[in-house]
Amino acid sequence: YECVSTDNQRGMSTLIDHLATAHGFRRFAFLTGPAHSPDAVARFSAWRDSLARHGIPPDRRVVYEGDFSYGSGLSLAARLDVSAGLPFDVLSCANDDMALGFLRAMESRGLRCPRDYAITGFDDIPEAGFLTPLLTTVHQPLYEQARRALERLLDHIERADIGANEPLDCVPTIRESCGCAEI
Repeated sequence: YECVSTDNQRGMSTLIDHLATAHGFRRFAFLTGPAHSPDAVARFSAWRDSLARHGIPPDRRVVYEGDFSYGSGLSLAARLDVSAGLPFDVLSCANDDMALGFLRAMESRGLRCPRDYAITGFDDIPEAGFLTPLLTTVHQPLYEQARRALERLLDHIERADIGANEPLDCVPTIRESCGCAEI
């Protein structure tokens, strides 16, 4: 079937480069999306491969299961034992909804981002750019994706062979939640 995709791997890889290089984080965690989602699988794979490229050993990585919902971010925050501190410096989430749920629940537990931990999302939903702290995320070009899908559909109607479809770029949007100063 025909689809217009985005380069999840490159977006996540570039984000991890920022976290490991600009901030020097050495303890990473990832909140996955559903195992049946190709986007979630690609984002997790890129996270894991990028950490290996930066020399972050497996014992400095924690993986939590999520489902792309705000509730799974709330649930992770509620079940974490924080009595001895968090087991990570930065939590990367497979989407923004989970990151925002985690932020809100940790706030209610008295832990603040980016003072006590850093967090990132993926998708760049509107809320990411106006809640406090502003969420560092990977921007999905949804408008461009929709426009290209329509163009490809129209091309397909006009002729059967429409050629290869290159994925669209995803780029990090650096904001406060990774520890960068307000942009």
